[in-house]
Amino acid sequence: MSDKETVELIKENPYLQYFVGLPSYSNEVLLNVSMLANFRSKISDELINKAKRQVMNKIRSS
Repeated sequence: MSDKETVELIKENPYLQYFVGLPSYSNEVLLNVSMLANFRSKISDELINKAKRQVMNKIRSS
């Protein structure tokens, strides 16, 4: 999925807006493509793998 598609999906989906931490639903454009690229450039592979492990551990323990 492209960044443009991701931004549009978040704009249209209240569940995704909640997931990314927005306080309430809004039908306005809340982020832009360059914000996603900037955010992604700051996340290391190590951090992504750590998050994956935490999610999997949580799934296994429930």
